[in-house]
Amino acid sequence: FPVTIVICLALQNAFNALVLNGGGELIIPPGTYYLGSFSTSSNIITITNLEKAKISAHGAVFVVNTTAAVTPFAFYFVDPQDVVWDGGEFYDSGFNPSVWAVHSRWGMGAIRLDATEQHSGFTVQNVYAHELTYLLVADLRSNKRTIRDIVVRDCRVTNSYYGVDVIYVGDNLKVDNLRCINVRRTVIGYGLRNCDLDVKLYCDSGFIGSNAAISIAEEGTYGGINSEVRNIRVKMNVSGYECHTSYVHLYFQQADSVGGMSGVDIDVKVNDLDSTGKSVLCAYRDWE
Repeated sequence: FPVTIVICLALQNAFNALVLNGGGELIIPPGTYYLGSFSTSSNIITITNLEKAKISAHGAVFVVNTTAAVTPFAFYFVDPQDVVWDGGEFYDSGFNPSVWAVHSRWGMGAIRLDATEQHSGFTVQNVYAHELTYLLVADLRSNKRTIRDIVVRDCRVTNSYYGVDVIYVGDNLKVDNLRCINVRRTVIGYGLRNCDLDVKLYCDSGFIGSNAAISIAEEGTYGGINSEVRNIRVKMNVSGYECHTSYVHLYFQQADSVGGMSGVDIDVKVNDLDSTGKSVLCAYRDWE
């Protein structure tokens, strides 16, 4: 317990210094960083107003232990500008998918974004996330379209609920070479505009799956902000066992509001999917 406090305090102080310095590079040395045990959802390390910064975390492993159906967030960025997170591994030792069937969450979120005013530029690259709820979440229901130019590049997610969850982000989301194994929703987005998704998915025969591997939603004029979906390009490569009802799901959620989608281009490559769980792994090996 005391060691956990020291680790979290050291990380928080390092980010505080980075903010005060006006940016720069923070190198998190290789090693295991245990961030604590949680029975309630919370933000563990909060970083506010970080600009022009790179966080290098190659060889660092961030571990959280959840003990209930909650989602603690390891790193919570508020009002970031031109920030790059590079490297690292995230793992929840208490992760429990047994609640998935009732649309609940049990597991950490690695990186969370929020903004109170317009900001741009946040990149997550070369990260491995496994047995958690989110790799990256930007849920801007309260502060709609305040972060733009989000990039997720060369990341891997396994045995998890979500890969990337982006709700009412600003323009220009790019997910490039997101490699997923046994992930219920690789990408879910509401009100996306100018979005490029490149996702590879492999599932085992026993995986629970979902109604869609990629979900793109439109809610009309929701909360005074038009959520029309525009200019979406999806490239997806799927192999293994068939456990999703669809691979790309486009849907409209508000019957009492006018909205629409335009400029949607979807390319899904299906590699000998097996509904009996006896698939070979050749396609998976090709991209892994």
